[in-house]
Amino acid sequence: MLTIIERHNVIVEKHPHYQSLNMKLMEDVKKFKFYSPKNNSHLTNIQGSQYNFHSKDLWTPSMNLIVDWVHMLAREKLRATINAGAMENDGNPTTNLWFARYNKGDYTFDHDHAWFALVAFVYFVNSPSGSSPLVFSTSGKKIKAEEGKVVIFPGTLRHGVPPNKCDNRIVLAGNIGYDLNT
Repeated sequence: MLTIIERHNVIVEKHPHYQSLNMKLMEDVKKFKFYSPKNNSHLTNIQGSQYNFHSKDLWTPSMNLIVDWVHMLAREKLRATINAGAMENDGNPTTNLWFARYNKGDYTFDHDHAWFALVAFVYFVNSPSGSSPLVFSTSGKKIKAEEGKVVIFPGTLRHGVPPNKCDNRIVLAGNIGYDLNT
């Protein structure tokens, strides 16, 4: 049997104003009705509750700030890893966005976003003691859940979240594609 460990660039950054930003995001979270996996009309790997944004019109200024920051970081630091042509300035980024809440025992199946995104990201909004890490499956690399941290990675990179050991671990996550036809 041949085992191949994939090598990918992954961005891990902390937002310089995460404390005030996360307070606003926690207020935003209260505005939306989260769905359990059973009640979610979308296919999901998240075995916790989530809210999917079907329209950018629902994004708050704090969500827009995170998305703009992620787009900037991805363009600056993942050009060599991702299809560089798709990330040129004339590419029009398209973003899907969702909140996910993990309570004790909640987890996310191992998966990738290969069919949906060039780039995926997770931003940690609330990470109480006992919050599960983000785990990259092929390498086994664990990224500790810390408030204000963003993890940006190629959509082809497999990842998951092991069973959570606390209540109210909250992330804002998304997929970014680049439409060169618009």
